[in-house]
Amino acid sequence: MLPLWHARLAEGDESELRSLQAEISQASTALENLSGVRTLGKITTWLALPVSAVELLLEVPPFISTTVTLAGFLGWQKDDQVSKKCHWASYGGT
Repeated sequence: MLPLWHARLAEGDESELRSLQAEISQASTALENLSGVRTLGKITTWLALPVSAVELLLEVPPFISTTVTLAGFLGWQKDDQVSKKCHWASYGGT
């Protein structure tokens, strides 16, 4: 998209510039907000195994470990979805 945006900006269309700035800002904000989702995903991923072991030892149904695992998976999915959609705004960064 960069060559297309460059060509449009070279034409001097200020509305295109504002639109581009808004799109970059929105994608950057989405990537910044992703840090909380990544942290949740890491914590729940590491927490799922010990919780499963405790539930197994106590012979209780695996409701908590299933919930923790599901939360980790959903966090990972959200991270993947936003990263694929907005990674271009980091210009190759992380």
